[in-house]
Amino acid sequence: MKEVKNWRAILIEEGKIVTAIPLPGCIIEGELEDEEKKFLTLDVDLSALTFTTPNYQKYRLSGARQDYLTTLNQFIEIGKSKDITIPDINIETLGIEKSEGYER
Repeated sequence: MKEVKNWRAILIEEGKIVTAIPLPGCIIEGELEDEEKKFLTLDVDLSALTFTTPNYQKYRLSGARQDYLTTLNQFIEIGKSKDITIPDINIETLGIEKSEGYER
């Protein structure tokens, strides 16, 4: 399996490159055999640090870019500092009806 080094995950939104987390559908940008490449991801396995492209080529992720890690850490800190309240969800308000033989 080939290794992509010095990588970062990105998305292109409204023509601009934005930082992303490595999830299916993101673009992995990094060095493959000392050449800068971009890969569209079909699947990402964070536990094994691997991703698969739409043509089913599998690659290993090695050594994320420091500026990418710094950006992700900043996002995490911002998220931890926000007072986020999750409202109680009442199943009846979601419009789900009970059917015989099925549980909600």
